Formats: sequence, C-alpha cells, structure tokens
Amino acid sequence: MTNKFKRIEWVDVAKAIAILMMVIGHEVQGNARVFIFFFSYAIVLYLIWIYSQTVNYLE
Repeated sequence: MTNKFKRIEWVDVAKAIAILMMVIGHEVQGNARVFIFFFSYAIVLYLIWIYSQTVNYLE
C-alpha cells in the first residue's frame, strides 16, 4: 500500500508538541493547567484544519 500524499513535517512536529502539552496538562495543577489545555487543544484543532485543507478527499 503506497501513500499518495506527502506528509507535512512541521505539522507532524507541531502535533507531537501539542500532544505532549496535553499529557503534561493532565499532571499539573492551577493556572498552568488551564493555559496548557487552552493552547494545546487550539493548536490541535488548527493543525487538523490545515491538514484537511491539503488533502484532496475526492481522488
């Protein structure tokens, strides 16, 4: 099975950082937790949107 789509490296790195932020956010308390969750979820949603714009689902 071959992959027709080229992966965007910086998106993969950014998703990995956001996932790590989510994991860390489950361990910390207080304002840091709110800050981490706010940005990590926003980053993930933005990256999903970017990736969905680059893939042609109709092929």
